[in-house]
Amino acid sequence: MHSSDLLAGGERSHRLSDLAWLTGATTYLCGTGGMRYVDPAAFRVRSIDVLPFQTPGLRIWTTAREASAVHALMLIGSRALRHELRALRGRA
Repeated sequence: MHSSDLLAGGERSHRLSDLAWLTGATTYLCGTGGMRYVDPAAFRVRSIDVLPFQTPGLRIWTTAREASAVHALMLIGSRALRHELRALRGRA
């Protein structure tokens, strides 16, 4: 699914809420950077919760705030990333 194929528009928060709604999301997981600009009201209209997310500051997560899953997603694709994340979960 590509966001360009979906009918979503408006300013940043409204576009994100439209995309979340069109994909069936009930919660929008938002990192600390996004919480500075995301307008939760745009999501409430669609009955979508905005959940602030921050990685733990322990063990392997200490530098995680400096990385983005988007890079991995764009590099290897969603299926391969899902496989890699499930493999990591299995090692925990």
